[in-house]
Amino acid sequence: MGLNHGGGPSLGERSSGHPSWMPAWELVGLIAAIIVFVCASTSFALQVPAFHSTDERAHLGYAHAIADGHLPEIDDRPDIPTEATVWRDVVTGKSRTDSYRTVWVANHPPLHYVLVAPLIWLSTAAGRTDGGVMYMRFANIAFACAGIAFTYLLAVQLTGGERRSGLAAASLVALIPRGHFEFAQGFNDGLSFAATTAVVWAAVRYLRHGHSSSGLLVLGATVAVAAGSRAAAMIVAVAVVAVVSVVRLITHGGTVRLRARAAALTAIGGLAPAAVLFGWFYLRNVSLYGDIGASSYLLERFERSPVGTPLGLFTRGHMWVRIYQELPIKSLLTMRAAPPATIVANVVAVLTAIGLAIGAVTRRGLAGSARRRSLQPSVSALAVCAVVVLVVATTIVQHTSGGGVATSRYVFPALGVLAGLFAIGLDRLMGLLPVIVVATLGLWSARFLPGRILSEIEQAGVTPSALSGVSKAVLSGLSIVCVVVLIAILFATRRSAAADAAA
Repeated sequence: MGLNHGGGPSLGERSSGHPSWMPAWELVGLIAAIIVFVCASTSFALQVPAFHSTDERAHLGYAHAIADGHLPEIDDRPDIPTEATVWRDVVTGKSRTDSYRTVWVANHPPLHYVLVAPLIWLSTAAGRTDGGVMYMRFANIAFACAGIAFTYLLAVQLTGGERRSGLAAASLVALIPRGHFEFAQGFNDGLSFAATTAVVWAAVRYLRHGHSSSGLLVLGATVAVAAGSRAAAMIVAVAVVAVVSVVRLITHGGTVRLRARAAALTAIGGLAPAAVLFGWFYLRNVSLYGDIGASSYLLERFERSPVGTPLGLFTRGHMWVRIYQELPIKSLLTMRAAPPATIVANVVAVLTAIGLAIGAVTRRGLAGSARRRSLQPSVSALAVCAVVVLVVATTIVQHTSGGGVATSRYVFPALGVLAGLFAIGLDRLMGLLPVIVVATLGLWSARFLPGRILSEIEQAGVTPSALSGVSKAVLSGLSIVCVVVLIAILFATRRSAAADAAA
């Protein structure tokens, strides 16, 4: 990959002048960040009892239906294998209502469940008593790892090749406690997070490098995966393609007719694969349940009552503050957040906003070199990011206004974008800030360690599953080493960047 249109180095280049074939330290740091995430999430997956979350039984039922060759409906009861006694006991035992005994997550598109079908076959062959929910937990973790990698790539593209920002962004995602718990459950959030982040990466890459058939092909492929993961991810992907098409309309040369044609071809190329592969599913949802995500049907099914108005919820500041604070502070929502932690989280958000504002000013040439300005996110790239955040916020408001619970888990489709913006904003304000924030997340109370995770599970009133001493030692040792390596690389790359700027 050659020089990008912003003038900065692409992924294959090194600002330090090292050959592109040499392994970049930032990539070593990315691997370390992913290992820490895997260790922390694995600790949750192994220590949180199966079906602790009501949702797991429904997701597992969907996966078994797909593995058996049919697409379930919301009111279908799961077909539980005879040997899956733990799963059967949970489904037939006490539940709030019969509504929770069905495959009520069948409003989701089937891609995630198609991908995990081999794990379900393996579980059935092995006669697992949990029906394979543990395998689904590890699949969710694996998909989330892909999301962390795409977060790295996205931040690198946003900055025109600045790998340290990519590493900082990926580290933020890898170390947030909320992700450790949620991605360790047998849900489809990992695929949704990875797919939406990949869509934004593909869109920013397409905008930075100019129109190309290969770039449009990559964008269309990522949009198709997003559409197959969750309805919320599909909506985000469609919005991203719309922004890219508008940018194409504005920037393409020639007459209005030629511009409109270019924009239309971009929209078709970006959306056609998704429409062909998964359009039928959303039409099915509309036919069966009344809307593409079956939102109204589910809220009525679970006897939820409308809460406020969408506009009122949008302006409910304390709701957004709570959702934001859950990400870096809480693993399980039942935990209580210590006041100092909330203050630190709020300060980091304010500093990020200031840094992004400074970055916008310096891009206009009021400060910094041409090289420095080339590393600032382009206006079109920032527009894509802003639209993603707005769309995700809108889906949360829509869900909450209908009676659903507003939780940080629903932010995951925008998690990669938010991490990228945080990393860039902090770096533009002060180069050491991303290092300090990552170190704080990584070292404060050591929340990535199995012992600390065990304590949090017990504080939430859950009886944890046993984890062997050897497993604890391996997970702890890997985590500690990788966190130290990660922080050291972030610090070293920051010093190198400062030296390059001074030169």
